Amino acid sequence: MKTKLLLALTFLALSAKAQIFYDFGTSTYSGAATSGVPTGWTAGDVTVGNTIKPDNYFTNTSTSNNNSGTYTNPNPSGNGNVTMIANAGVQVISTLSYFEVVITPKTTEKVKITNITYGSRSIGSSGGPTTVIIRSSVDNYATDLANHTINSVSLWSQYSETVNVTGALSTAVTLRIYAADATGSTTSNNWRIDDLSITAVDGVLPVSLISFTGKADNNAVTLNWKTASEKNNSHFDIERSINGKIFEKIGSVSGAGNSDQLKTYAFNDATAENGVNYYQLKQVDNNGDFEIFSAISVTTALAKSEFSVLALSAKSEVQIVVNGVKPGAGEIEIYNLSGQRIANASVNLVQGYNKVAIPVTIINSGIYVAKLKVNSQVLTKKFVIN
Repeated sequence: MKTKLLLALTFLALSAKAQIFYDFGTSTYSGAATSGVPTGWTAGDVTVGNTIKPDNYFTNTSTSNNNSGTYTNPNPSGNGNVTMIANAGVQVISTLSYFEVVITPKTTEKVKITNITYGSRSIGSSGGPTTVIIRSSVDNYATDLANHTINSVSLWSQYSETVNVTGALSTAVTLRIYAADATGSTTSNNWRIDDLSITAVDGVLPVSLISFTGKADNNAVTLNWKTASEKNNSHFDIERSINGKIFEKIGSVSGAGNSDQLKTYAFNDATAENGVNYYQLKQVDNNGDFEIFSAISVTTALAKSEFSVLALSAKSEVQIVVNGVKPGAGEIEIYNLSGQRIANASVNLVQGYNKVAIPVTIINSGIYVAKLKVNSQVLTKKFVIN
């Protein structure tokens, strides 16, 4: 019975397996997928690339059930296989011939490939490869998933590679198996593979996010998001950035765990910066795995400047954080509860975030008052020094 070229896709969220079969055929030889493609997925033909043999590369010549070397499981299938005339070349990827297969998940899913097993027959006497390199489209074929020598004495041998490559959401993953260190031939086939098995963990996302929006509201930003379904969802971390590059966690909201119903969520950022704020959601599974969704931006225009005093135990300075509506000169004063001024400083504030250290003489633990005068505003804040 013909062994089939198998792509085994394990659904992570559902803990179930799906299998895509490629059969090179018993009478009509082809690289097309024949069965097992999950609903909404596509599985492209196995093809060859960067070789002088652009077509007619499926054949029943030199079948894998003959001249077997180290074939174990699955047993060599015989019948059809896929073949090429590999270019001569050392390990310079742009010059090498390759076999290629493309798998495209449906929307809200992604593919994580964990193992590649295949039979190989390299004909060294015709210039066949002595090394195999496997790469993927995930990093534009920049990094080796596997790189090792193969039998090149015309015997079918089996190889199994443990790999770790994860595709992006709703994005095709292309695998290429390159023929390296071949001396080349322009007249005869010199490399064949058969019984290719690709094992993948399906990235069915734990959370299907419908929307994520933000709206400025006076001196705050309200964030809202909706999910269509959730699987093992522990919580959402809300992260904020003022430059769109470096994000910090500002809060968390519990998830629904498991749900196939519409869920709505909200979070209020009462400490939004004046100007552009960037927000992103980090969805965290019960097992600690996480997915970060695309960031959004919200522009705020604060009605008035705000400031806060950082919690301190030191008694030689007081640190003040000012979120200014607009730039301007200001003055900060520190008083004790008796109304005695114990420190003051003139400051030049920029629009948005400011952090100012006010030197003070050694003072006792207790409650104090900070006063900010800027742009015709006078703001006060009580704080404690331990």
